[in-house]
Amino acid sequence: MQGRYVFSQCLGTPRLWSFNPAAPGATLVQHTVSGIAGQVLGFGEDADGELLVCATNGLYRLTPPADAWIPDCNHNGRSDECEIADGSAVDANNDGVLDSCTRLCPADFDANGALGVGDVFSFLGRWFGGHADADFNGAGGVTLQDVFDFLAAYFAGC
Repeated sequence: MQGRYVFSQCLGTPRLWSFNPAAPGATLVQHTVSGIAGQVLGFGEDADGELLVCATNGLYRLTPPADAWIPDCNHNGRSDECEIADGSAVDANNDGVLDSCTRLCPADFDANGALGVGDVFSFLGRWFGGHADADFNGAGGVTLQDVFDFLAAYFAGC
């Protein structure tokens, strides 16, 4: 997040976005945040350079959970979100997936090049966990409709 402009909406469920103001045609990145229940009032930085969020119900340090699955679809050791944010990878349709990793078959959820039960288990595991990549239809939330849409694509084949 270093060097990025971070902002939030004022009302409703807290959502954070950021972009690199120094990058021409900077990509806006929406960050998944959990645990903040109040309205975001402002931002700060602690002595270690970590981003702090001040909300109506407390002060939060933004760190990924210890058991977080950090998407790295090209397996280069850097999170996809960071690659999109710093401009080293392209996400032209702003779906949070690197264009170089976009599945030719959306139902191939485990990205092994074939449809199988592993795709169903991979998708459902992410869906039950409420992870953003389980927003199969791109409607902006992880809902039951995503399961229906995934299964329809799965049974339609590729």
